Amino acid sequence: EALHRIRRGIDCLQLDTEAMTAFRWMNRAMLEQRAHYALSAETSLRRGWVRAAGSGFSPAKPYRTPEYRSDVRWRPFQLAFILMNLAGVSDTADPERALVDVIWFPTGGGKTEAYLGLAAWTMLRRRMADPSDAGVSVLMRYTLRLLTAQQFQRAASLVCALELLRRGQPDRLGAEPFSIGLWLGGSVTPNRDRSAVDALTALNRGETRNPFVVLSCPWCGIEMGPRRIGNDRAATVFGYQKQSGTVRFVCPDPSCEFAGAQGLPLEVIDERIYERPPTMVIGTVDKFAMLPLTPRARRLFGLGYGEVSPPDLIIQDELHLISGPLGSMVGHYETLIDALCTRKGADGRTRSPKIVASTATISRASEQVSALYGREARLFPPQALSAGDSFFAEERSDLPGRLYVGALGSGLSSHIVAQIRLTAALLQAPAGLRQTMTDEDVDPYWTLVTYFNSLRELGRASTLIHADIREYLKWVWRRAGLQEAPTDRTKLRRFVDE
Repeated sequence: EALHRIRRGIDCLQLDTEAMTAFRWMNRAMLEQRAHYALSAETSLRRGWVRAAGSGFSPAKPYRTPEYRSDVRWRPFQLAFILMNLAGVSDTADPERALVDVIWFPTGGGKTEAYLGLAAWTMLRRRMADPSDAGVSVLMRYTLRLLTAQQFQRAASLVCALELLRRGQPDRLGAEPFSIGLWLGGSVTPNRDRSAVDALTALNRGETRNPFVVLSCPWCGIEMGPRRIGNDRAATVFGYQKQSGTVRFVCPDPSCEFAGAQGLPLEVIDERIYERPPTMVIGTVDKFAMLPLTPRARRLFGLGYGEVSPPDLIIQDELHLISGPLGSMVGHYETLIDALCTRKGADGRTRSPKIVASTATISRASEQVSALYGREARLFPPQALSAGDSFFAEERSDLPGRLYVGALGSGLSSHIVAQIRLTAALLQAPAGLRQTMTDEDVDPYWTLVTYFNSLRELGRASTLIHADIREYLKWVWRRAGLQEAPTDRTKLRRFVDE
């Protein structure tokens, strides 16, 4: 079935010249997204500020368009996933549109690029079909707000690439900019223009909490937001501008393509998102609980906002997290969202959006999708004859990779005792690694990251670290042949060397 759908996607490109053009543009936009996202995401490439002559500031390093490497390639499963969904996305009457395609691939395998590529093609194809159809084309949802903010930066680089493409092709892609909105809510981003202006005023006065999320230009990588330059006691705010009673993002580097009056095509203020719905909206699933209380949010679905279509594509990341009580609540709102996105065509048939999801770990996907969306699910890559080989991915024991280990402390008196001993062992382990590894290889293991389900558990663990775990470490050191308890990392290294 998957191969048949991939074949249909190829036929769609061969038979539809506009679909093929959109595919080429999508391919170019994804290449540019990859290069420009690295400028803002990688610390070594991100550019800061220095004081210029007089009272101004200038970028520490000049902006140079990154190299678009010709050797960059799609991974086979990414290209296959995009192709197999082209028919369902482009034709509102296609039966494949009712399927929920779930990308099931390990963390770090490239799921995000797969559905971002499909999103880019969807946005381009819609504008090419009708340049004036500038409503929300893609709804992308996450369960965790931190993850949402991170993925927003990645998707923002893609939208910037699409917007520059539109500026060069206004006849084919319309006059309305491609844009992206972050729809989270008041505890993370401003709900209203007035709140945004007040927040910007507070930042200029020295407030440390920054509700605007955007910390660097997603295109050129220059730092944005409040920054202390040199020995300055007060921070200077870069890239946030008060305009017409609201706050807009304008790249502060004059050499960037998004430094002009049009600025960056980004929105994080709820009022602005409702006033002028972006092409892509990224939010968390809990935000949709506000729909009954926010009548203007209906504009995101093409209602009350001119003659625009509803969203064509809904993307749900980390599908496995929407289970249990959360899944029950989300399932109720999915019925509402599906109704808001559904229209009747000229032939009287209903048209619903295409839904895709991604996950790294899931079980009983068909049952979960049926409970959430009332639709059939298709897992991709599908299971082949061998559980360890799906053609697009295979398990290899001869190559280095991640090793996941679980600790079952059933022989200990309590969970707290198990936590003390396991934490102490993990804190001590990097010192032993220095006997066979270089400092550079060992360095990442000095930091122990621990997750907790509640503040109460976090407080209890903090007490253990300052008392019981330190005491148990002394016993670990004695067992390892260390004659005294080291007080710092340098002393510990000396003991291990000896």
